[in-house]
Amino acid sequence: MALFKKLFNTDSTKTIRNEFNWTEFSTENQLNSIIQDSHNGTQMLFKHSIRCFTSSMAKKQFEKSYLENNTELKFYYLDVIANRQLARIVADRLHVRHESPQLLIIRDGKVDMHASHSDISQLPLQIA
Repeated sequence: MALFKKLFNTDSTKTIRNEFNWTEFSTENQLNSIIQDSHNGTQMLFKHSIRCFTSSMAKKQFEKSYLENNTELKFYYLDVIANRQLARIVADRLHVRHESPQLLIIRDGKVDMHASHSDISQLPLQIA
C-alpha cells in the first residue's frame, strides 16, 4: 500500500506541504491575486490531477528539478480534480488550452510560457 501511495501520491496535501513549497489555491479570488502579483514578479502555476499516474510522475520530476536548480520562485498548485471549474476558468482567463499536468509561467498578467506532461521539465526555472 505504501508503494501505491508513493506512486500515485494519494495523500497529495501532506506531500505537497512537506516536500515542496507549494501554495495551494482553490478560488477565483486567489487566481486574481496570482495574476495581479505577476505584474511584480514571475508566478508559476502547476495544474495537477492526483488521479493520473502521468501527472504524478511529471510533478515528481518537476519537484526534483526545482530542488536541484534551487530557484527562489513562487509556485502555486491547483488540484484539477477537486477544482474542475477553476481549472476551466484558468484556461479561459489565461488563454491556454487546459491540460494536466501543466505548468504555466505567468508574467505581467499573462502566460509567458507553458508546457504539459514531460515537456514541463524543459521549461527554464531561472526566470526573474
